[in-house]
Amino acid sequence: MIVDVGHREIKLKIVYYGPEFSGKTSSIKYISEHCPGVPGEFKLVVVGGEEVVEFTFLPSNVGKIRSYDIRVLLYAAPGRQQFKSARRLLLRNVDGIVFVVDSKIERTNENFQMLVDLEENLESNGLDITRIPLVFQYNKRDLPDAAPIPYLERVLNGRFRAPYVESIATEGKGVLDALNLILDKVIQHIKARYR
Repeated sequence: MIVDVGHREIKLKIVYYGPEFSGKTSSIKYISEHCPGVPGEFKLVVVGGEEVVEFTFLPSNVGKIRSYDIRVLLYAAPGRQQFKSARRLLLRNVDGIVFVVDSKIERTNENFQMLVDLEENLESNGLDITRIPLVFQYNKRDLPDAAPIPYLERVLNGRFRAPYVESIATEGKGVLDALNLILDKVIQHIKARYR
């Protein structure tokens, strides 16, 4: 969380994390086109030498925190293994994470490995994955080879018991639900921390 006193804004950083081609960029692109509030800019920024998708907006459905407007910054972490350092840098000052799962059964191991990567990168930033607001977005639910939700919950989310949303990011199904869920969790987390 970054507090911009001059603009009376609190900037919340949400990172969409997951394996390559899981639907992170598709999710953020959909949000940019159907933004619940005042849209900002959808652009590419360079983090750790890698281009990363960024979208900022002022949500209309979350109110204010101590009379400060809330500006949300969404980022899609690069999914390729060789960009671990870029993902680590992207997680600095993160307020919440949407872990986008590729539901194809044959990608279960890649999803799991990226979850391990997330935990390691958070730890290298002095953060604990169990203390950061987290939402799972089980994407590509329309595919015939999609793993059953109970299986994905057991393998990926069993330890965290984080809320989840089923989605088809290319159609926008479930995308705004995941966004609203993570925003609610982040705002509750911040309000509890700064009472």
